Amino acid sequence: MRFLVLVITTFASLTVHGELPEVKMGDRDIAIHMMPWYCGFVSTSPAFLSGTVVETTSEVSRSPRQTWLSESCVIRVDAAFGHMDKLEGIGTATLRAGYENPLSEPVDPKWGTLRHLKKNQRILLLLEEYEDSPSFGFEALIELTPELEALPDILRRTRGDPTNFTTSDLAVVKRASQILHDQLVTEAEIRSEIQQDDLVFQNRLVLGVVAGCLSLLVVIDFLRRRSLTP
Repeated sequence: MRFLVLVITTFASLTVHGELPEVKMGDRDIAIHMMPWYCGFVSTSPAFLSGTVVETTSEVSRSPRQTWLSESCVIRVDAAFGHMDKLEGIGTATLRAGYENPLSEPVDPKWGTLRHLKKNQRILLLLEEYEDSPSFGFEALIELTPELEALPDILRRTRGDPTNFTTSDLAVVKRASQILHDQLVTEAEIRSEIQQDDLVFQNRLVLGVVAGCLSLLVVIDFLRRRSLTP
């Protein structure tokens, strides 16, 4: 059973990722919404993009029924990689996020994520598909500082497969996000345990089959000798 799980998860990973080709660029502006309830995963992300912050906006809307916080950020996309048809022809990306603030609570001056980005800041965004549209989790937005310059190449080379990350690759991911790093390490450990357990199972299965065949040969030989006995 564990071997079957390993086969299914491995096949799913290859189906989602395959090779990470470069997405054809153009002049389209594509809206990408943040999922504030979802952190994001490297291993499930079919595509990612890198780019430069152009501008940010934010708004607090109050009504008798709710307080709604909204923010957006326009990114000039430098490059995009992966498998996501809706990215074809992308030139800019407008990131959007919205949150409901309880009426009984004051608005935190530090609320939001996108509104804190600075013009000309370089970012990398791990993408997901939610309700057939590009989206991202709250840990999937990463500032591309000089120490993280290798991250886009790492993601493209490893195809997001946890078993393809080297120790130095993981060190870069850890600098970008402790959560994303821990996810990769945990998933790699689980896959390794499944593979080890499966290897033990296969060895036992082979020994069992061999023992069964030998026993059958002994029985056949015994019956043959018995039939030849006067």
